[in-house]
Amino acid sequence: FEEKLNAYHYLIRVLAASRKYQETISKVMFVLEELGENIPKEITADLVLRESKDVEAALANYSEPELLGLPLMTDKQARGKMQMLTESLPVAYRGTPCLFPILVYRMVKLSLKHGLCDISSVAFCSLGALMVTAREDFEGGYRIGRVAIEIMKRLNAERFMSRVY
Repeated sequence: FEEKLNAYHYLIRVLAASRKYQETISKVMFVLEELGENIPKEITADLVLRESKDVEAALANYSEPELLGLPLMTDKQARGKMQMLTESLPVAYRGTPCLFPILVYRMVKLSLKHGLCDISSVAFCSLGALMVTAREDFEGGYRIGRVAIEIMKRLNAERFMSRVY
């Protein structure tokens, strides 16, 4: 399946550029499921809250330096999931807004479990934005935003600069 992943990335980009948001999301969900990341088809407020609490609890175990000191992500499957998830964020935001936070929470969980990669900068930046907009946690959002910027700098992830800043 890994050899097909690049083809799926291009297909998803084409679908997204064509503004076929539901088709894009369906294809992303299929690929994520093939990679072992199952996201429920029905997104409820309870699910979003539960995922949010899970991430909040997991982050409580880390200081800023500890987050930045996480190992690098070496698991190819986890990396593939991160790539699919980051490709789907803008589409979910526009086409299925209730899915957006679930995708962000999954990206953060993958980073905490498997280590950091350049895409982790987008995950933490998006989490910071959610913290500020959904929970009005300005201090927490600022803290996580700083982490996102530092990850981007440390991992030379300039390609994500416009999404992180």
